[in-house]
Amino acid sequence: MTMFPLLMKDLMSLLDQGIVFRMVYAYITALNPANDSLFSVTVKFTFLKIVTDLRHYVALNMPTVFTLPDSYETDTHPLVSTFWKEHFFVGLMLRELRSCLRQKKRIREQSITTLRTLFQAHDADHRYQDAARKARVTSLYFPFVLIAIEGAEFIKGDLSAESQMDWLVCLLFVLKNCDRALVRKLWVSETDERRICLLSLLSLALSAFKDLKEMFTTVCKASLDLLFDFVTVLDEKHMTPAVSFHMLHISTLLLANNSRPFLSCLYPVFHILVSKLARDLFQASANVKNCETMCYEILLDCNCSDSVVRSHAASAFLVLLQTNYGTCGDVSRVKMQSTVALSRMVGEEKVHESEHLRECLRHLSEESKRRSGDGGMPVEAVEEVVQQITSLLMYNQQLSNNRNDQHLMADLYLKFAQSYASSPAMRVTWLENLAALHSSKKNWEEAAQTKIMIAVLIAQHLDHHGLLFMDLKAFALISPNVLDEVPMPKVDMQDEEANMWTLDGLIKYLHEAVLLMKQAKQYEVCIEIYSLLVQAYKVVKNYSKLIDLLTEYRLLTEVLVETNKDIRILAAYFRVCFYGKALEEHHGRAFIYKCGPRDNLMTFQQMLKDTLKHKVETEEDIVVLPNKPVDEDALEPTKVYAQIASVAAYHGATDPDRETAFSRNFNVDKFIFESAIKARGDEAGDSKKKTIFRTELPFPYAKNRLEVVETEVIMLTPIEHAIELIDERILRFNAELNRPTPRLNSLQQLLQGSVVPMVNEGPLKICATFLSAENSIKYPRAKVECLRENMARFSKLAGFAIALNKSVITSEHEQFQDMVEKQYKVLKVKIKEYTDVDDNLLPWPNVDTPA
Repeated sequence: MTMFPLLMKDLMSLLDQGIVFRMVYAYITALNPANDSLFSVTVKFTFLKIVTDLRHYVALNMPTVFTLPDSYETDTHPLVSTFWKEHFFVGLMLRELRSCLRQKKRIREQSITTLRTLFQAHDADHRYQDAARKARVTSLYFPFVLIAIEGAEFIKGDLSAESQMDWLVCLLFVLKNCDRALVRKLWVSETDERRICLLSLLSLALSAFKDLKEMFTTVCKASLDLLFDFVTVLDEKHMTPAVSFHMLHISTLLLANNSRPFLSCLYPVFHILVSKLARDLFQASANVKNCETMCYEILLDCNCSDSVVRSHAASAFLVLLQTNYGTCGDVSRVKMQSTVALSRMVGEEKVHESEHLRECLRHLSEESKRRSGDGGMPVEAVEEVVQQITSLLMYNQQLSNNRNDQHLMADLYLKFAQSYASSPAMRVTWLENLAALHSSKKNWEEAAQTKIMIAVLIAQHLDHHGLLFMDLKAFALISPNVLDEVPMPKVDMQDEEANMWTLDGLIKYLHEAVLLMKQAKQYEVCIEIYSLLVQAYKVVKNYSKLIDLLTEYRLLTEVLVETNKDIRILAAYFRVCFYGKALEEHHGRAFIYKCGPRDNLMTFQQMLKDTLKHKVETEEDIVVLPNKPVDEDALEPTKVYAQIASVAAYHGATDPDRETAFSRNFNVDKFIFESAIKARGDEAGDSKKKTIFRTELPFPYAKNRLEVVETEVIMLTPIEHAIELIDERILRFNAELNRPTPRLNSLQQLLQGSVVPMVNEGPLKICATFLSAENSIKYPRAKVECLRENMARFSKLAGFAIALNKSVITSEHEQFQDMVEKQYKVLKVKIKEYTDVDDNLLPWPNVDTPA
């Protein structure tokens, strides 16, 4: 593989070079012209690597000044295919590289790594360190830029990240070091479509190298030089909206570089860019996001510790305001997008201290007042923007004071979102912040509910314009509270309309919600969201997406069926009541916390203590109170107190059909805490106290803590307690018997707890206490009859459950089956003795006690 190229390399100094060139050309051309064989391509590029490793390689390529021909057309092929005739080795290399671009991965990599290695050699060669010489050499490779533009979509969409970087490094090497006249002529000569391809490759490079600090700075410098060339040489007729959009997008990526030397170079160019592209930046709806990102990066720089950078940033923000006013007669776009940007910064915790930003705002106000006599932008316009940003900084202060309390943070985010009910963009920004907060804490269901809130706002906007394809009530099956939120106002969206307030925006947020719901294992809700997405894709006639969606739909349904074969625990709930002056407005208020299924009382208590630590001097000042009435006068003012209890979702007798784990945890606003009251003295059986808490809204919601707004206490007498215990067993037996597929583990646990006396003698103990001849007359006749009927039903269902167990077990469970059958025979006989009694033979009192 190496002998022949080494021979050709040696012949360069022995024979006429034209003869050797013809031999090389014939060999390369004849060797797999299609470049679709990995072996042949490896041989070919190994050959090129060896023969180009010559001290006089550059001279052999005749590095005359390369210029694009006046008749240059956008078809790259003719130029590249004949380029070798004047610049032999470079032309041959580029021709083969172009041919390999759309081949298999390893073939592509052979070609681009060969070129990158060659560029590294040129860059390190001491003979070409002079800028003019390096430009002369690099310009030989300028057709590579045309190849990259031609293959831009393939490079962006089909190459691996590593291969993309190789192509982008080579592209930037040529653009950075070649003759600038070539770049300018290319920019003027190209079509609008190909200009966009080049700009999109620059954007890709800035994104690809963002995390590689040294390389990112190099890419930024090269991109800034190119952007300056582009914006200065292209006249207004060539500055189409699409080209402007991409140039503005590149500028936002450049603003993300926080290097002081680079920003000092960037901001003067930024002023020129804003001035030249003002119409598109401030009037085209496509550039709303670009404007927001500019404001975001500039405000970040306004708050940095470097005074030079702050000065540049403050000047740039003033330029944005002035140019917005000069173009539109107002500053509405910068006002709105700077507010959105700062809201995002606050949500991302990018503004820990805001003094530098406040200083910049003061400087901005003073500067606008100083210039007020020039007949330009009115002072009031600037003051409105400053006031809006200042109010957001007050929000930031509230958040900073409560960073340790995720639940209070969620309260504040939702409060801020609701305060912007008349400003949809701001409302969505704060909801996005809330979703990000929940995601960071792995509160997947709450994050999904927040995304659904945004989706409903978009749906309501579409409904206002007669563009909605569904009934808004369908969202109630996904989020029980969402339709009770402040509705989307009927406003002219202006900037926002072209971005997210469309059917595509609705689809995007539904997809984001379903991904989060999958994380939360809320498969039933996922199915409802998929139903909405199916309708959406049918409306837009995107049948390829519909096929993918229906496949996901089917797979998820299969997962749900399998999951429901086992016991599902979707959430744990805890009731907390706070006491203590240090807790300020939380003193005396009670909340229900929704936690993950793995949380228990111990882990929850520790989480709560971690949250409260910043309120007290030491952890010992956090006191967990028992669940009994609290004497607030006895509490110490320097301590904080929390009464904590594990509670369960409660639905009561009015809603008995919640048989699945999902139905018991969806649209639930009542929770129960039960405590047994031990019998005293001659009392027979325990009493029970049931405390039912109702929350302000049902779970699930965009928060996982909701305030308790109503408390109800129910006291059960001993016999009522016994009736309820047997009722619960009956419900559990019915649930097990009615399952499409029996759950062996839960069925056997229920049988063991109900039938085997050594484990639980509850049923027989209840019979003896309340249904024996001597005891039953002590209780209301109706209660005794109810208990007797329930006990008979319990006995019958236990027998059915034993039969069901026998039908599904394997040999390893036969011993258990024999045991429960034996114990059941005894249980059945004894229960029958208590239930087959003629009440008329019992000495009931003449006047029955009220039921």
